[in-house]
Amino acid sequence: MSEQTLQLPREGDKIGSGIVLSLISAGGSARVYKTWVEPLELHRAVKVMNPEAPQEIRERFATEARITSKLIHANIVQAFNYGETAANLPYIEMELVNGLTLESVLQKHGALPLPVALAIVLGILEALHYAHTINYTLYDQPQRGVMHRDIKPGNVIFSGGVPKLMDFGIARPVTVSLHTMAGNVPGTLPYMAPETCTGGESNFQSDIYQIGLLLYECISGTAAYPQTELDPLITAIKTGDRKPLDTNNKTANIVKKCLELDPAKRYQTAQDCLSDVRALFHAQSPQMTAEGQIVAFFEQGTATTKPITRITKAIPVIKKGAKIATIAIPSVLIALTLIIIGFTYGNNFLKTAIKALISTTETSTQTEETADSVVATAPDQPPSPTPQPQITAVAPRPKPQTVATTVAVPAPSSKQAATQETQVPMPPPEDAAFFIEQGNKLLSENKPQEALASFQRALRTPSTSMPRQESVKLSLYGSAKSNTVLFQQGKTSRGNYETAWRAVQNAYAAGTPEHSEAIRRLKDENE
Repeated sequence: MSEQTLQLPREGDKIGSGIVLSLISAGGSARVYKTWVEPLELHRAVKVMNPEAPQEIRERFATEARITSKLIHANIVQAFNYGETAANLPYIEMELVNGLTLESVLQKHGALPLPVALAIVLGILEALHYAHTINYTLYDQPQRGVMHRDIKPGNVIFSGGVPKLMDFGIARPVTVSLHTMAGNVPGTLPYMAPETCTGGESNFQSDIYQIGLLLYECISGTAAYPQTELDPLITAIKTGDRKPLDTNNKTANIVKKCLELDPAKRYQTAQDCLSDVRALFHAQSPQMTAEGQIVAFFEQGTATTKPITRITKAIPVIKKGAKIATIAIPSVLIALTLIIIGFTYGNNFLKTAIKALISTTETSTQTEETADSVVATAPDQPPSPTPQPQITAVAPRPKPQTVATTVAVPAPSSKQAATQETQVPMPPPEDAAFFIEQGNKLLSENKPQEALASFQRALRTPSTSMPRQESVKLSLYGSAKSNTVLFQQGKTSRGNYETAWRAVQNAYAAGTPEHSEAIRRLKDENE
């Protein structure tokens, strides 16, 4: 073993805020290790430069750390810290995502159902739109926008149903050329834009070209340019010689516009592309969120057109050869029970019961989200004495056990029953409308953090009382208002604030009050 190899971290060594547990992956310029951060009781990933890497890589490490640490977005793998090991090797401490890469998903499944492909690209476009428009400072110089320059299936990883863009190793501002040696074109050749693979300058439209390649591969199951020989590959990229997509015209048109040879003919902004992909996704999957569509695919191996609802089967009732099975939805029964209790015992008792129900709902929601989460920033268990290899497969969700409970409720009087017939029923607790109403109430009580959690819960919950598209828009608007209060109080970042209002801008039609408010708020914060 060489002296250089001995300089690399070993199990038990301290790097950053954690202790090395195991090696996750090794590449030409860096290795990635899994660490355990004892004070926070969680795992993280640490990217360490290889000892034999050239000086240019060391400089890129510093730039990658400075850029990625400023990108705080749900669809981007976050960086937390930068430093050097005891052997003076640069490292970046990052969020650990225990999920599959898009590359491994495509290797396993081949072509993906169109709603799933659109859901994945939707998430990456959200990340790209955010990165292309962020204001930040790099090496004491104000900058606007970051180009990724290496968008490919291997750089997309899933945290549950959330696709995350990672590896900003060759990212840079659009106006600055950093760390590129003469004759060395950074990136992955089969995924380069025509202007880049021939030694030209990258721009934001080069990233959009790579989005087109990503969508093409998700739909077809194969790379747009699968050539293995260098000359034929470059010729195919320069001429756009690829196999036509077998898909609907709207999807093919989006891919075609992304992959125009002339950058001026492509989508000029990630937001323009995002709007078209979002509209097509909602047309293909009107009742599902993008996250829900991806989760359903991982759980069932196919796309779905209806929201996933967890239901409890009641004991079947058999009557003279006819077997009647009834389906009990606990949350609806509880809501109806509370209404009856209110009529019987008065409104004060009803309010107390509803508060208890909301508290229980929030607690169970937090428990479910923690159990389902595959992001290492969630609380984790301490490591065993002998660290285990990194698990990259998406673990199946545990099926919740259902316990049947009978509640005895006094029968209402005839007067109460008559009143009950004319009473408009409240939305059940597992309805998006319930969480939207709850979020607005919490916001009016100046509880923005709790309100934000309720609006985000509404985004993941179907509704029987309003169209799915309407509940999504109301949830996004409520989340933006909550983020505004939190931002004004200094309790959330500018990135979260801007991302929330961009989502509102994309969700509402031009000319609506919500769309106009989103434009105004984004303009005010960027001036």
